[in-house]
Amino acid sequence: LKPWDCAAGVLLVQEAGGRVGDLVGPSPRSWPGSGDVLAAVPDLWNPLRALLAEVHPPPTPTECGMVVTDR
Repeated sequence: LKPWDCAAGVLLVQEAGGRVGDLVGPSPRSWPGSGDVLAAVPDLWNPLRALLAEVHPPPTPTECGMVVTDR
């Protein structure tokens, strides 16, 4: 995948009313810093994130090279 493929996917989901992020949290207007992607409708996003976190613990923000300021 190229960066523009990822950007197109994020835009498509968000324009359709969905939410994009990873197990760390939402990533509005950008690709998730961890490289993992979770995309769902808003009502299912948090329950799906919690369910997935039970089997795949989210990375810490520093493991992803992210600086978390808005979560």
